Amino acid sequence: MAKVVFIAPEVPGHINAALALAKQCQKLGVNCQFWGVEEARPRVEGIGISFRDIHEGKPRKSSLKDVMLDVGRRVGIMAIWRTQIHFRERNRLILRDMPGLINHEQPDLMVIDQTIPGAAAIAQQFSIPYVNFCGALPMDLDPWVPPPVFHCAYSTSSIGLLRNKVLNFITNLGWFAIIKDINQERKKAGFRLVKHFNDLKSPIAMLTQLPPQFDFKRKFKQNYVYHLGPLVDPESRLPVDFPWNQLDPNKKLVYASMGTLQNQISSVFEKIAEAVSDLDCQLVISLGGGGLKLPNKLQGNPIVVEKAPQLALLEKADVVITHAGMNTAMECLKYGKPMVCIPVTNDQPGVAARIVHQEAGFSIPVQKLTPHKLKKYMQILLEDHSYTSRSDFFAGKLILAGGAEKGAQIIQQVLQTVLVHGQTTEIHS
Repeated sequence: MAKVVFIAPEVPGHINAALALAKQCQKLGVNCQFWGVEEARPRVEGIGISFRDIHEGKPRKSSLKDVMLDVGRRVGIMAIWRTQIHFRERNRLILRDMPGLINHEQPDLMVIDQTIPGAAAIAQQFSIPYVNFCGALPMDLDPWVPPPVFHCAYSTSSIGLLRNKVLNFITNLGWFAIIKDINQERKKAGFRLVKHFNDLKSPIAMLTQLPPQFDFKRKFKQNYVYHLGPLVDPESRLPVDFPWNQLDPNKKLVYASMGTLQNQISSVFEKIAEAVSDLDCQLVISLGGGGLKLPNKLQGNPIVVEKAPQLALLEKADVVITHAGMNTAMECLKYGKPMVCIPVTNDQPGVAARIVHQEAGFSIPVQKLTPHKLKKYMQILLEDHSYTSRSDFFAGKLILAGGAEKGAQIIQQVLQTVLVHGQTTEIHS
């Protein structure tokens, strides 16, 4: 039976999207495996997907928990730098260990998160076709679009284009060390060297959650890109308890989450609670499962939970306060909810910039967050229904995009083509 392997960072924002695709593929009769670090086994096998430890017990510098805590307590450039360090280490381990597992499992197709180019490089070396998917904003660079990690407004003025050129150069430098590691392995295997990140994109398909209407206008057409909307499958998410009886049906509901990675900054939750405490609404805060212990009782007595059933709460919420992670942002739009974004790092500034550009909400970079600013934006969103209307507009577009179900159909079509015609990604020097 043909086998499709999924590879993604095991942090929730990425693995949730991967497992939603895998679960939908499984429903189509596809034999799916997820390859990852051993700590992810319970999460994967808990929803009925086969798991393989990609490192097969070999040593690693940091555990998954250590990585999440390290990145979760940092903001801005420091967080990006630490993320790149962990990305480089992960890609090094992929380059070291993935060939052995490929020889043992013999996959027919691979579905690889864009942030693990090392896996794409190994797939090329073994002539295994692969599809990319984006758990975050697509990272392919364009002269008209500021890179995702920068909190920049869209502009095609001469100054805006010069800014983008400089920021694109800086972004490529950030990937230099990883590309260097990949090229060392490619040289040993007799494959041509790659110059930049885009050289390792799938030539077959890239699956992204970003609807084209929501993105900035690009100069260059994105070939083989499929805009799917939120990669969500309720069956791929483990159940979460919640005190539903504590919700007040007579008050508007505000849901606040800083995601599952950048959620170790207690002052952010304190400022959120203070900002909402004077408003006639009820606040639910999800701490994201990172084990953060808040030092003080929060103002306004909000409902605070370690983890939340996010999709169910989004259905009921009137406004969402979010870190602007790609998954949460797309899920908010799916349910037509306006947002106040508090981007911390990585692609969150880019997601927040698009939300502001499309008038679906506001953005306050975490370094500039104050209760006063947040309260002002919350009052606007609770009273001005034009922002809800804009979010509702995108909700309609996302429904038509097809989500994880459509993504699984594309993966199945690629697999069938591979099995019939034997297409490969072989690129020799």
